[in-house]
Amino acid sequence: MIQGTDSRLQRLTMLRRPRLETLESRTVPTVTAVGAEFRANVTLTTNAQTGSAVAMDSAGNFVVAFDSFHDGIDYGLYVQRYNSAGATVGTQIKANVYGTNDQRSPAIAMDSDGDFVVAWESFGQDGSGYGVYARRFDRVSGTFGAEFRVNTTTADSQYRPTIGMSATGAFVIAWESFGQTDDADAAIYMQRYDATGVAIGSETRVNVTTTQYQTNPTVSMDNTGDFVVAWESYLTDGSGNGIYARAFNSAGVAVTGEFRVNQYTTGHQQEPSVSLDADGDFVVAWESYGQDGSRFGVYGRRYNAAGVAQGSEFRISTTTSLDQRSPSVSLDATGDFVVAWSSLQESSTYGIYGQRYVAGGAADGGEFKINTYTTGKQWHPAVSSDTAGNFVTVWQSEGQDGSLTGIFGQRYLATVVVPPKVVTTVINAGAAQRSNVTEVAVTFDKPVTLPTNVADAFTLVGPNGSIALTGTVTTNSPGTTVRLTFSGAGTIFGSLLDGLYTLTAVASQITVSGTPLDGNGDGTGGDNYTTTVPRLFGDINGDRTVTSSDFLAFRLAFLESSGSPNFVPGFDGNGDGVIDAADLLAFRLNFLKTV
Repeated sequence: MIQGTDSRLQRLTMLRRPRLETLESRTVPTVTAVGAEFRANVTLTTNAQTGSAVAMDSAGNFVVAFDSFHDGIDYGLYVQRYNSAGATVGTQIKANVYGTNDQRSPAIAMDSDGDFVVAWESFGQDGSGYGVYARRFDRVSGTFGAEFRVNTTTADSQYRPTIGMSATGAFVIAWESFGQTDDADAAIYMQRYDATGVAIGSETRVNVTTTQYQTNPTVSMDNTGDFVVAWESYLTDGSGNGIYARAFNSAGVAVTGEFRVNQYTTGHQQEPSVSLDADGDFVVAWESYGQDGSRFGVYGRRYNAAGVAQGSEFRISTTTSLDQRSPSVSLDATGDFVVAWSSLQESSTYGIYGQRYVAGGAADGGEFKINTYTTGKQWHPAVSSDTAGNFVTVWQSEGQDGSLTGIFGQRYLATVVVPPKVVTTVINAGAAQRSNVTEVAVTFDKPVTLPTNVADAFTLVGPNGSIALTGTVTTNSPGTTVRLTFSGAGTIFGSLLDGLYTLTAVASQITVSGTPLDGNGDGTGGDNYTTTVPRLFGDINGDRTVTSSDFLAFRLAFLESSGSPNFVPGFDGNGDGVIDAADLLAFRLNFLKTV
């Protein structure tokens, strides 16, 4: 039994941060809740079930881990398996073998085939305070090997484990160690393992800064075994806790020094969560006090695989009143991501909210509520995704299972959104002539979302600079058509002046459910579409040269007026309704020219 001044009730209600590992997967920008929220502590409903964690494999099968005080004596670790349809697989499995005192704070990770590892902190098992232990499980039968101690150093306490796992099953466990570094109260250590569970090398300190406290580690690993560890560092950024991280390659060699993630440093930035995509790009999310003008808010920052920040930190939680806390982030294979957090906005108690993003960092819609049951508190979420972009979120819920706290979850189905493409660009409503160019119509392969000022989605640049555009929209088969007309400098009577122009459709301004335009046709959104628009007065057949064939056509139309069957609007360069000597002079100046 743990000795101390904490009462059992205090320990039952202690807020514990869930641990998360996401597999490399492919998330897409539209999601729908699947079925009702479910209870993960299927048979254990007395007293308290806390500390939920979740991991999902490439096919959508998933495992929920939690600690249980069901016997009223000590905490133990349990797991419940689910198939991709959300049905339970087998019965709840007790993960820990050693059962004296408390085993709690689960972390869980899965490989692409569904084999998984659970880690936890165990009191007194290594002879001195808390130690970190783990166990490997088979995806099919749920059978497992023996539990094993992760930390080599056993003096004082090692606790708060977190796991990252590659697609093939190699994994790393990081934890917080108290008193192990001579001049620090707490530091972050890690131990690597191969896919068979054999330790690789010895435990290694992650943090470089050794003054004050380094706490609350979180780790994630990409497909090939590269990984990132993030943690809280006290006073290193000059004010309260800050978020720091360090990247390692698959051999466990640091490829960056430790670096500060948060830019805002006033007060506390804490409770980090990190997730990597298949190529090693990553996102760190955390809670920050006072930054949103109220109390805690949820923030994030994106990085490429080299550890280079992709822009500034950004606020994830839209709601800013009261508290938004305990974020959990999950990336898919291509970098789309979802963040879940606890939000104090439901009847003065906590609920679970989420926000989706596309890989470039653009929000996909607004924040959404995840929990259905709203009585009491729902808090401390964890989230994980499969390769199709489906994901599951789990959390602690107060009183919902008839006891103190239970573990509940909600599955989400992702709808594949193919990026929009340009299918046609039509000049002058399909007329061949380029003698006058008065409009360009761009048609997309599906209905698209455009800015309020449609013309902001396009640029047209020529020898005289940028052209002012006006856009009108129609939607029919196959999708949206935008008709662009011209005015201002670089135009004459509604037509472009002579020259070769570049028309650009701006990908970020043309979307379907948050997915930007695929301008180069490679199947991935985010690329601008470009094409050329030539204008050369006298070019009536559209070959971009004024030749004798154009002259014959001009001669037939010369001195004809609007309304005459021989009148050719393309030869009326000054827009006076007559093809006259002024138009002939302009034609002669362009004869044999090419654009």
